[in-house]
Amino acid sequence: MRALLADIGGTNARFALLDGSPGAPLVLPVAAFATVEDAIAAALARLAPGGGVQQAVLALAGPVLHEPVRLTNAPWKVATAPIAARFGFARVRLVNDFLAQAHALPHLAPADLRPIGGGRRDTAAPMLVLGPGTGLGVAGFLPGP
Repeated sequence: MRALLADIGGTNARFALLDGSPGAPLVLPVAAFATVEDAIAAALARLAPGGGVQQAVLALAGPVLHEPVRLTNAPWKVATAPIAARFGFARVRLVNDFLAQAHALPHLAPADLRPIGGGRRDTAAPMLVLGPGTGLGVAGFLPGP
């Protein structure tokens, strides 16, 4: 199943097409588009001109507590129903951008990591991602069954 992936911040929106594995990212300036739907349309025109994208996952810079999600440093309001309706997606998922990064932590290879301090990597232990972006982002990943 093909999916549109997006990392949407206050300055840039990064899109990629997932078709088995993620394709090369397309970076679009948020300020160039009035709405998130307009940016998605531009991304799909470049990444999947033939269509066939069934779902989307958008990682957003800001709290994802209820819809519409308001980005922290951009005027866009993001909601699943208008996106699904306009593009015919069977599923649209909105997540916080740092939550998306936290869920990627167990999948990083040793070559992706730069150790600081002592110790060794333990993928069975809780993991944390922390960093600057639109604000100071933080999210945790708790491995489990």
